[in-house]
Amino acid sequence: MWFLCLLVTKKADLLCKRGAIDVYNYKRFRSPGVPFQPKGMQIDSIVFAEGKRVYHAGDTDFIPEMWRMRYIDVTFLPIIGRATIELGEVVEAVIALHLKVCISMYSRDADADEFMTRLRSDRM
Repeated sequence: MWFLCLLVTKKADLLCKRGAIDVYNYKRFRSPGVPFQPKGMQIDSIVFAEGKRVYHAGDTDFIPEMWRMRYIDVTFLPIIGRATIELGEVVEAVIALHLKVCISMYSRDADADEFMTRLRSDRM
């Protein structure tokens, strides 16, 4: 599911555009066959403003739909591993999305040094 809404000023000048995609788990399950986040229950946001693209990922796996997004300037990604992307997948996402800035959300036990080490070794 994709949608787009436009934010405008009183003069009807375009300030920014916002889009979204369905996010879900296909690898992480509450119980056998029951994902933490079923498809169609949650969306992520992509905001386009002043020539920048900002992506906010909710509780999700590194889903195939993310491969369609390119050249994101800033992204907010969860790093937990139980019900969301785990550290290795975040490294994949940073590379796949050509990210300039990645901000970790609720990273619980994730180690920033390990993240940077893995990112450097995977990019080489």
